[in-house]
Amino acid sequence: MARGLCNVSRSVFTDRFQATIGMPPLRYATELRMLLAGQWVAQDTLPIQSVALRLGYTSQAAFSRAFKRVTGRSPGASGNAVSLAGSTSLAGAARPGAG
Repeated sequence: MARGLCNVSRSVFTDRFQATIGMPPLRYATELRMLLAGQWVAQDTLPIQSVALRLGYTSQAAFSRAFKRVTGRSPGASGNAVSLAGSTSLAGAARPGAG
């Protein structure tokens, strides 16, 4: 959708996005979703099944696997603040309009 608004090819969009944000668009979207999920589970105490459905996962198991892959722990163990695993995360990524 966004690349259609930019009127550029998928590869050009991905290259420009990564140069600006510091990670590919799909990874950014996934990390953002998991950051929201962690907040919803920890702060809003939403059930994991509800969080999974809100984020578009068709099963709690698929959501739990994705959450663990990105954050390094299960959604049930995220009672504290969620930090994203990996060398580059949203916390360190440039954000449009920031600064």
